[in-house]
Amino acid sequence: MLKAKPADRSSIGASSRPLFRPDIREISKADTTLYWYRRLALAEPDLKRAKGAIARVQILGEALPDRLITAWIVGDRTLVTRSFGPKSIGGVHLGDGSVFKASRVFTSSIAPELAFIEVDTPLPSPLILALQPKQSEQIVAIGNCPDLRLAPGIVRIASAERLEHDCAWPASGLGAVLMSLNSGQAVGLHLDQGRAISSGRIREAMEELGFHPAEASPIALHLEEDDLERRPDPSDYDDRIGYSTDFLGFPVPLPQPKERLAPDVLEYIDHSGKKTNLLPYTHFSVAMSKTRRIAIFTAVNIDGNRLVDLVRTRDRWYLDPRIPPDAQFGEVLYANNDLDRGHLVRRLDPVWGADATIANSDTFHFTNCSPQHKYLNQEIWNDLEEYILKNAGLHDLKVNVFTGPVFGEDDPIYRDARIPLQFWKVVVIVKDDGLLSATAYILSQADMVEGLEFAYGEFQTYQVPILELERLTSLDFGALRDHDPKRLSDEELESAARVYTRLEKLEDLVI
Repeated sequence: MLKAKPADRSSIGASSRPLFRPDIREISKADTTLYWYRRLALAEPDLKRAKGAIARVQILGEALPDRLITAWIVGDRTLVTRSFGPKSIGGVHLGDGSVFKASRVFTSSIAPELAFIEVDTPLPSPLILALQPKQSEQIVAIGNCPDLRLAPGIVRIASAERLEHDCAWPASGLGAVLMSLNSGQAVGLHLDQGRAISSGRIREAMEELGFHPAEASPIALHLEEDDLERRPDPSDYDDRIGYSTDFLGFPVPLPQPKERLAPDVLEYIDHSGKKTNLLPYTHFSVAMSKTRRIAIFTAVNIDGNRLVDLVRTRDRWYLDPRIPPDAQFGEVLYANNDLDRGHLVRRLDPVWGADATIANSDTFHFTNCSPQHKYLNQEIWNDLEEYILKNAGLHDLKVNVFTGPVFGEDDPIYRDARIPLQFWKVVVIVKDDGLLSATAYILSQADMVEGLEFAYGEFQTYQVPILELERLTSLDFGALRDHDPKRLSDEELESAARVYTRLEKLEDLVI
């Protein structure tokens, strides 16, 4: 198990403070511990792979007591570490307990701070050396002296060959790898006191010595031939009408981005030549974020009397051809990691009426998903709409549902995507008494990581006033605020000790 050194940001042991506190409007910017919890959890698969490539090496000296230094695998039989002078070395110990005998040690005139250790037998999979680090990249230093330890931080490029970083790391971490939390590649080797040598310079030294660094393999996207044959064309969507504002017999407009959010709404030219900011599908629509490259919100009409129970076959997800590919995250974000493509509009919600089959297929667009960890527990979240349909005394069993992520400043970055930590939902119905009801919910995590086992913590669902949701999302839900059974005035909201109602069971809903 990777252990965190208890100092500053590397002090990431279990915290008694929850990430989401109902009486706090946003995550404390000072609480870096929780941020690095989330960031390391997203990189769990890369950390596990790195663990098998990091060794400790015993340095033998005549006048000095034996000491340890970290080395890490960069080739089939090659490890790199910090230069340790004319001393001899003992065994090369990997984290899994295996021991290798060093045959030769090489130094480079290009990078005299480095030493390359060659062994006689093949080593496990090496770390991939980045071509060059990125400025201000989020990294984790991983060492093996005397056991595996890690420390997260930020790297700064000081020169072509030198890096500076703020990872809290003791002298025993000499030789530790600096691994990018975005790509999983090694960006440098820790020298001392926040200094490191860049991966580009390590590559040059290996080439001088005749070694060949391992190269990254393309991310396997697991596409099958029929996926490659079906390339949606923008004209395929010309008949899509999308979300209907009059579906309930009452006008229920879409939420409107407030001033801060409005410039971030993606616009495109539709089939009629008009500029629009909505992607219409069958019975639902999506508004996209330019900066986040995922949906700001989705809006769907559900007709409970006409639902079709289609069997779910193998999922096939597609980019929407109406907007540029680089305006939406595709399979590369979700491949070979623990992120799931989380439906925003549930698959079965728009699957009703004569167009049920098309609606089912429409839900499998990357524009309708948001990255979510595979352990995210959505049981109550996913049952909300079904419960309301069956138990709320609805008129004609019709429902409008708006769903989206909360864009937080502290959302962790992974593969250049900011991963939302909270999600929201607004459910709008007409009850049997003829009155409109609009209720809002937040799905949030208490702790994303428990210890450093990288197991996601428990997600909780809360019912909240729509006014509070507007503060979190910068969306304006207009008159729906007046039909909220939990509505509060601005003054009441400011003075309320707890405006969040935790839903332990669906019967706790106030409709």
